[in-house]
Amino acid sequence: KLTTPTVSVIHDINFEHRPKDLAWAHSLYYRYYFKKYAQLSRHIITVSQFSKDDIIQKYNITPNKISVVYNGVSNCFKPIQESKKVETQQKYTNSKEFFLFIGSLHKRKNIKNLLLAFDIYRENSGKNKLVIIGRKKWWDSDTENVYKNMNFKNEVIFLGQKDDDEMASILASAKALCFVSIFEGFGLPIVEAMKSNVPVITSNTSSMPEIASNAGLLVNPHNYNEIANAMDKIDNNDKIRTDLIQLGKKRSEIFNWELTTDKISKILHQINT
Repeated sequence: KLTTPTVSVIHDINFEHRPKDLAWAHSLYYRYYFKKYAQLSRHIITVSQFSKDDIIQKYNITPNKISVVYNGVSNCFKPIQESKKVETQQKYTNSKEFFLFIGSLHKRKNIKNLLLAFDIYRENSGKNKLVIIGRKKWWDSDTENVYKNMNFKNEVIFLGQKDDDEMASILASAKALCFVSIFEGFGLPIVEAMKSNVPVITSNTSSMPEIASNAGLLVNPHNYNEIANAMDKIDNNDKIRTDLIQLGKKRSEIFNWELTTDKISKILHQINT
């Protein structure tokens, strides 16, 4: 039993929904201890209404014990000049426009369906490349088989990890972010793209509709034809792309560290009084 007032921060509980994505021992540890910490804590902070509802349901927590505090975004994510975009495209994609994914290359991130969608997009006369930023630590055999059998695998560029400043330049140079994960508690790249004046294609599952709101093209992440169609819309409909950029710019204003720290400070003060 905890005698000191404790505030736990639980980003999400993806391991409850997808336990097989983790090593058996890790999955067991998370599912045992996160529930215990959630029940023992005086208060819980999480990063989306989706995660709050999920924690309430899975761990039988009363709603007033959980506060939603959105993540902020680093100031390095911002629009860049056209000359810098040209320079970045020259460096990474042989001066071609590109779609971008950012994140760990984990099964939950749905790289397999992104690759299948990209192949369809290219078969339908799409010209953009696909750039993927993230470690291949959790790369699985299904995704590898899809990649090996792609018709346009030479148009996919894996950059591994990049530091924040370089990643910000690459993101701000992208035609769109394609973040079609299966499950997210927040989905930070969505907001990073919005801050960079880059349109967003993201999933209609878990927290992503909440974070993107009306400022993203929402797709079924299990339907690669739907993902491919969204790529095509971004590529061929300037009005959709411009509207998404403007909506994203407005939407991103609510995600900043000053608001985040202010809310957390108030929660900690209330717990101590």
